[in-house]
Amino acid sequence: MRAERAPDLQSLPTEVLAKRCRAEAARVGDEESTAEADALELLRRALNEGDVAAWGAFAARYRGLVLSTVRRQPVFALVDEDENFWVDRTLERFWSAAGRHRLHRFPKLAAVLRYLRMCARSVLLDEVRARRPTQHVCLAASEEAGARVEYVESMVLGNVAAHELWRVILGELRSEPERLVARLSLVSGLSPRHIQARYPDRYADVGQVYRIKRNVVDRLRRSARVQSFLT
Repeated sequence: MRAERAPDLQSLPTEVLAKRCRAEAARVGDEESTAEADALELLRRALNEGDVAAWGAFAARYRGLVLSTVRRQPVFALVDEDENFWVDRTLERFWSAAGRHRLHRFPKLAAVLRYLRMCARSVLLDEVRARRPTQHVCLAASEEAGARVEYVESMVLGNVAAHELWRVILGELRSEPERLVARLSLVSGLSPRHIQARYPDRYADVGQVYRIKRNVVDRLRRSARVQSFLT
């Protein structure tokens, strides 16, 4: 009996590719689990052919990745923007950098996702800088050199901002349970349910973690020290 031949990806309709990506993600339960060939074909159609449906499917597939990336940054809870803002701005930056006929810069899905995360962090840092004016770094005229400078700048500013901000945050927290919730939720990106499951001896139920997190975030937003960091 002859083995069934795998379909040529370029011959598949975009909606079929999108469905395959969703099915793979649901099967594995991982936000990065999409079959590499399917995801790259969607991106190729979006970038090289201007396929709006392919771009929409790609954006929908990695919306969660963008949000999980920005939520892990210490400054996330202090910048009051909704989820669509972060997703839209990140994808705009990614599209601008990737552009038409530049898929060769991302030969592997892992490279695509690394750059998508970098774009998400850069967008968040831009918002922090907008609220706390700093000296601008002049980027090189060359696009590729500019991308390298932007990456280094983002990493350096991110580390400095995270260190300074975290020191300020710790000064506003009143107890070890607050510090633990703040670290696990604001830095590690864990949900209250995951925090309570990890430390059942410290938090009686999920509701307690939610209350602590809400109190911490509210206090940080009202804190003159924290606001001075951002302004």
